Amino acid sequence: RSSNYRKNGGTKNFCTSAAMTEEEMKECLLAGKEEVIRCLENEIGNNDDNDETNVFTFGEVGIGNTTTSSALIAAFTGESGEALCGGGATTTHTDDEAVVKNKISIVNQAMSFHDVVAMKSNALLALQNVGGFEIAAMVGAMIEAASRNKCIIVDGFIVTVASMIACQMAPSTCRSLFFATKSTEKGQVVALTAIEKIAKDNNIPLCVKPALDMNLRMGEGTGALLAVPLLRSAAAIISNMATLNDVLTL
Repeated sequence: RSSNYRKNGGTKNFCTSAAMTEEEMKECLLAGKEEVIRCLENEIGNNDDNDETNVFTFGEVGIGNTTTSSALIAAFTGESGEALCGGGATTTHTDDEAVVKNKISIVNQAMSFHDVVAMKSNALLALQNVGGFEIAAMVGAMIEAASRNKCIIVDGFIVTVASMIACQMAPSTCRSLFFATKSTEKGQVVALTAIEKIAKDNNIPLCVKPALDMNLRMGEGTGALLAVPLLRSAAAIISNMATLNDVLTL
């Protein structure tokens, strides 16, 4: 079942104003949080009380949100658009140089318009100024899932950026993250490095190397779903695999 939340229109031009109002941002954060709660209360899916939800995967369907994600990384890290922007989702798997240049220009314009110093130390401000509704909703959902000690499988570029913002807002979120797939967007490496630093600063062990590298571009949670069997296998090995001592004493 899909979410009941709908936002009319879209975010504003973040090169000339804040992408969303503070109220809109809070509504999106709350929407994500409430979707996690709704899932855990078995309002969707299987109503079997013994079938506990332990893993959440996140994905998105959007056009242009690799630019938004690059802007959020720039706001948080101070990196330039040149260091972050790639070709985005394409059917040919070949980056269009003109498209990439335009994205770089947009990100750099946004950083010139907004207070970069203020955004770097304030995740909520960065999210409001240059974020997207879907990213804000994922941030709220991730923080809620992590607060309940649930595993979070992080999809490609956009979801990685959402997890970066979530970790800045609530560093304990780092404990729940499993990174599914390496993105073709070079900005993902910058976001992963930022997440790794947050984890290190808070003494949280975290592997930020994505499990899969399949040249995926589309997002939509596909990479996260592909990684689900890997997480299940790892959990099974840890909980069920015999030790060397077990084998020797058979």
